[in-house]
Amino acid sequence: MLFRSVLGKTILLKKRYKFRKNLIEVNYRIENKSKNVFQSVFSTEINLSFKYPESIKLPVSNNGIRETGILDKENKVFITIQSLEKMNLWQFPVYSYTKEEEGIEKKYQFQCFLFHSNLSLKNEILLILVTMKRRPP
Repeated sequence: MLFRSVLGKTILLKKRYKFRKNLIEVNYRIENKSKNVFQSVFSTEINLSFKYPESIKLPVSNNGIRETGILDKENKVFITIQSLEKMNLWQFPVYSYTKEEEGIEKKYQFQCFLFHSNLSLKNEILLILVTMKRRPP
């Protein structure tokens, strides 16, 4: 739980994880305790590593989505990421660079999925649930 005072507005943020077999749930509760409108951007990041990152191509969405799916052919699983709220999606690979005898080598690390949404809260509570499920393809 985090209390934060931002420009005279008190914001309460609670984050709770739930782990089950083949399922991860992350619950966010954002509460504006002040009488003034609180405007900000909420985002949550999910990082997944794949053997063949070039096979992961999801459309970037600025219109809002509630669900997307990723097929991991190497591990023969389908991963679904869902949210109760419509959120925008940015997705990109993350690389590291290492110095080798031959020079600098670029190495794939993971795929970053960044879900984000504009917030406008006036003395109210917003609940956001992000679920990641794993199942056979």
